[in-house]
Order: sequence, then structure tokens, then C-alpha cells
Amino acid sequence: MARAEQKAKALLDGWAVEKARPGETGPAPDIKVLAVSQLRLPAMPAVAVGCDGDAQAPLAPNGEAWPSQSGYLDGFPIGNKGDDLQLTVDNAANASPVFIKLYDLDRHANVRHLFLLAHEKFNVEQLAFGRYELRYQKIGPAKCAGLPVTMVQ
Repeated sequence: MARAEQKAKALLDGWAVEKARPGETGPAPDIKVLAVSQLRLPAMPAVAVGCDGDAQAPLAPNGEAWPSQSGYLDGFPIGNKGDDLQLTVDNAANASPVFIKLYDLDRHANVRHLFLLAHEKFNVEQLAFGRYELRYQKIGPAKCAGLPVTMVQ
């Protein structure tokens, strides 16, 4: 590779390197990677117009009542444990709680199941490196003026 190409490649990557003597290459730089993410859930429309109550869907997917606080849902495994990634999920823009599944795109599996109250944030910690997709569902009222349960994705 010509010297001009090497220089262009080094500038493109943008890492600091030790200066090498002419004709020599220096040691590879010691690069550390820290993955940090925050996801803000977009504001979602109200489930039904004219509802006064805050009644929720009667049962969570684990067959129990929805929790009274944000966190992992009981009965579901906590997968992809590692110390590589932390993810903050922000539901501040919504007046309704959400059910969340963190999906591993490489394993094709849900690795975390969360319940997040309205106007709250939750830190998903101890994740291994990977490609993830956040799938979420608004938890709507169970009954409102005779309307059936409605879930908005």
C-alpha cells in the first residue's frame, strides 16, 4: 500500500497512533469500546377517546397482574448477560405504561421482558455485545365506555 493510501486510511479511522520510524509500522493502538445507548419511546396516541379511568389490561403475559413498579417481568429469563452494554429506555413522553421485549437480532430471541410505567426511565444493564431491537406495546385500558381492550404497537 502506498504511503498516501496508508495516511488516508489512518485519517479515516481517526485513532491516535505512535509515530513510527520511516519504513516501520508502529504497534497497533489499544482501542477500547464502550456501548451506551438511550432509547426514547415516541409519544403514543391515547388508546380510546373519552376514557376517564386508568384501568389496565387485566393480566401481563406471565399470567399475573401488571407490576406496580418498572422493571423486569417475573417468570421470564434474563438472557445475554454481559458487562458490555447498558441501555436506557425512556417512556417520559407517554401517559401510559408499556410492555417491552428486547430482541436479539442474531439469536432471533427475546432476551429481556420489561414493564415500564408512564413517565419513567429504566436501565437495562449487564448486556452482552450484540444487535438488538426494542419491541414495545402500550398497555391500554381493559374497558372504557364498553370498548374492548386495545393495544397500540
